[in-house]
Amino acid sequence: MKKNKKVIITLVICLIVVLIGGITYVGYQASNSSAVNNQPTKTRIVYPQKFTKVKVDVDVADVSIQQGNKYQVKIIDNRKNRINVQVKNDELVVSQHEQSHNHLFGIGKITINGKQLIAKYRIEITVPRKNSLTKIAAQTSTSDFELNNLQLQKLAVDSDTGDIDLKKIKSESNNLSTDTGDIEIAASQIANVASDADTGDVDISTSRLLGNNSFSLDTGDFTLDNANKKMTYHLSVDTGDIEYFGKDIDDHLTKKAAHSKTVLKVKSSTGDITIE
Repeated sequence: MKKNKKVIITLVICLIVVLIGGITYVGYQASNSSAVNNQPTKTRIVYPQKFTKVKVDVDVADVSIQQGNKYQVKIIDNRKNRINVQVKNDELVVSQHEQSHNHLFGIGKITINGKQLIAKYRIEITVPRKNSLTKIAAQTSTSDFELNNLQLQKLAVDSDTGDIDLKKIKSESNNLSTDTGDIEIAASQIANVASDADTGDVDISTSRLLGNNSFSLDTGDFTLDNANKKMTYHLSVDTGDIEYFGKDIDDHLTKKAAHSKTVLKVKSSTGDITIE
């Protein structure tokens, strides 16, 4: 009995030590992150040499790539979370990793008195022509990613909690992935899309799909408007709803088009699928 009592007391002491350590860690992280936020942001412009490919790897900086007047990179950052830019082998490489991480049991942000302690930064990349770029590869954490008025051969975007927004894009091969962010595609022509979204929604409007396209969602909704009836559809849900050109479908739909090479496959677990 005494041995059991000693074991229980030891376990209780260990638990108290762990809790105190966790509280101390959170306090330190909040203080450290606040110090980072107190660093003022600055805007600077870089005029790199010509490039045809872009590689982005950032934590908390929003990214915008679009047609402009010249090859230019506009950066908003600070000394603690500096964004690095270089051109190597015809590729523009942009990187930024936040030095103050607040990851405790998967929590990426700490809010105190209604204020988020992780600052936002921004990267704006412009190129002189629509077809100046052939390939874009981007990896982001909490950042939003925007593309506007570009013609590409290959696009790959992998985001954790940020949104992916494509406008007036023409791309031959596309890989789009996000955990909790949304994917929006508007006024674009995209082909051979492989997309994976966990809790985010996918919204495609006034756009044309070509080739073999596959979208996988967990709890997010999928919407395609101005859809082409003359292409092959494979639609399925577990507990969500399917609406196909105004008709309610139970849990799956397969409709093959005899003279079209365009295929759209959408699978959602608890989200809805709307084709209209």
